[in-house]
Amino acid sequence: MNKFLLVIVLALSCLPLRAQTLKGLPEDFTSYELLIVAYEPSDLIPADAKSHESIYRQLTPLQAQSVQANQQIAAVAKAKYPSRFRLVSKNDLPAFSADNAYIFEPGKLYSQPTVWSTTPLYIRHAASGLVYEIGFLPTHAIFFPEKIMEHFIQFVPKNLPVQASDKVAVKQ
Repeated sequence: MNKFLLVIVLALSCLPLRAQTLKGLPEDFTSYELLIVAYEPSDLIPADAKSHESIYRQLTPLQAQSVQANQQIAAVAKAKYPSRFRLVSKNDLPAFSADNAYIFEPGKLYSQPTVWSTTPLYIRHAASGLVYEIGFLPTHAIFFPEKIMEHFIQFVPKNLPVQASDKVAVKQ
C-alpha cells in the first residue's frame, strides 16, 4: 500500500504546475497602459500547414497580412478602447517586464471552429505575471483581428474617459 501511495505522489509531482488564473478584470486595469501584442507572420500560419511552413510562407503574403491585421486592431482600439494602449511586438515584451502594464495577446488567427465553441480572452500583468481570464469570444471571431479587439473591449467598463494613444511601437 505504501509503495502504491509513493507511486501516486511521484506521478502527481511530475505534473507541470499551472499558474493561477484569476477571473475578471483586476481593479487597477484601467489605471495602467494596455500593451497589445502585434501579429507577426508566424501567427497567420494555420496548424495544418506547420509541417510545410516554408512552402506556406512562400505562397502566402504573410507580412502584408500581418501588417493589415495590426492596422485593424489599432483602428478598433483607437476608436473604442477607453484607456491608454500601445501595440508592441513580441520581441519587445521583455522590456516591459518591470512595468505596471497589462498585456493582451490577441492570439493566432486560425482555429478549428465549431458553431458553439468559444475561446477565452486573457490579460497578463507585465510585472507580476498574474493572468486574468476576462471573458470569451466566439471561436469563429478568431479569424478577424477587428472582431477579437471588439470582443475584448466589450469586457472593459464603459464609464471610463477615452485616453487612447496613437503610439504604435511595432517594427513592420
